[in-house]
Amino acid sequence: MKMKIPLFFFLLSYFLSGRIFGQMVQVTEQYGTVELEGGEYRFHNNVWGASTPQYVTVSMDSTYFKIDSTKHNLPSNGAPASYPFILKGSHFNGTPTSVNNPFPLAVKSINSCPTTWEISGTNAPGIWDCAYDIWFVQGTSNKLEMMIWINYQGPQPAGSQVTTANINNSSWQVWWNNSSTLSYRITTKRDTCNIDLKLFMNDAVKRGYLDSTWALGGVEVGFEIWQNGTGLTSELFSVTATTITEVHDLIDKKPNSFGLGQNYPNPFNPTTFITYQLPANTFVTLKVYDELGRLVKTLVEDRQTAGTHSVAFNASNLSSGVYFYRLTAGNYVETKKLMLLK
Repeated sequence: MKMKIPLFFFLLSYFLSGRIFGQMVQVTEQYGTVELEGGEYRFHNNVWGASTPQYVTVSMDSTYFKIDSTKHNLPSNGAPASYPFILKGSHFNGTPTSVNNPFPLAVKSINSCPTTWEISGTNAPGIWDCAYDIWFVQGTSNKLEMMIWINYQGPQPAGSQVTTANINNSSWQVWWNNSSTLSYRITTKRDTCNIDLKLFMNDAVKRGYLDSTWALGGVEVGFEIWQNGTGLTSELFSVTATTITEVHDLIDKKPNSFGLGQNYPNPFNPTTFITYQLPANTFVTLKVYDELGRLVKTLVEDRQTAGTHSVAFNASNLSSGVYFYRLTAGNYVETKKLMLLK
């Protein structure tokens, strides 16, 4: 006879074996490092201006870490007292992570670089920021440091604010420091962030701060702490990268069936991409409708060859709201929903 496991105990066992309650270690020494997820990520505990090392609990089976205790005081040189962070790639042209590491990648070859970062920091005392720290290199030379601040308590980025930008459906202050540090500081703080770093690269190239021939050497997320910071927690971090070559390989591969993908990004502003698959040559229409069923845009109306196709939809002339896109290819019809947020 099979025994039924109560839901409570199933969930308890799941969390106890999950990313937070995996193999835990405590890192206290200056410049201490721990390999995470079998070497895919690495945790660094860098203590610079603090008189007493901070205590950080790290899960070796996930990308979780928490600042347990610290006695940091505001440094006199303006630099943070510490910088505990998680890395994929290499930090300042150092030793790279060893598993599933796509970096370095030339900026012009990157099609997308999606990331997810979940933190807990709103109630942490002190002076600190929670930021992506992204390094661009040319050979063995570091060319640009890009920081993307998603939460902060007190500090401002290095340099001065030069403009504002709307990226990934959020408003950002753009700061530039003459020592080659470009910072994007979000205007509405958040603890969960899903962003495509390629969008920030595109903006930096457009403004002349980033050369598309340089390579993305590594992506790290962590906390710059000037004072206190006890309780700051990185719950989850992931980063991947898709190159243009990989996208072309996908497009060149003949699919076995019709299919309509979910637009990306979604929500979007003002441009998103819609991908669909055709197993044979056929006449195709791809149209966008509003919530009342009124046609607002015809994206495709033509005979196309078998393969995977991608179409850009620019909605700069439309208002925020829910829209629907419908693919008709022979007898195949499918409709999906997308959301425009301005």
